[in-house]
Amino acid sequence: MVYKCTVADTGDVVGVKKLKQVKKYKSRELAILKEMSHTNVIRMQHAFFTKGDNPEDSILNIVMDYIPMSVHRVLAQFRLLDQPVHPLLQKMYAYQLLRGLAYVHSFGVMHRDIKPANLLVDPTCHILKICDFGSAKKVDTENASVSYITSRHYRAPELVFGTTKYD
Repeated sequence: MVYKCTVADTGDVVGVKKLKQVKKYKSRELAILKEMSHTNVIRMQHAFFTKGDNPEDSILNIVMDYIPMSVHRVLAQFRLLDQPVHPLLQKMYAYQLLRGLAYVHSFGVMHRDIKPANLLVDPTCHILKICDFGSAKKVDTENASVSYITSRHYRAPELVFGTTKYD
């Protein structure tokens, strides 16, 4: 869950993503976001832990840039207008997505959940940012990975067939 918040001291608008920490699953999002610094990747500003509703629950709060729209919402707006997305916007978003992915991959990180809802867009300047690194992981050809974790929006053919070692 991501909340739009205002920083009391500065008045800056930020997004705060709240993640319940589940001991059964390893969350790599915080470690990966700490490494990232690119125009087309969401920027983490701060992170802190709070207690959940139950005393044993721990909540990770990630403070990041607030980007008001996603590609999913952009597509929905064009559908409502019964218009195709302008070719220039398609090219701009595709270029920025590939540029961001090249940066993420240069760190040996696989996002594993690229879909329109995880691509944020600033409507004032059309800058696209990749977000939601909750399913991401570092490439590890030595150990098996889960083939089902990737997005249902798109799945690489080798994952459809259940491979557990991929890069």
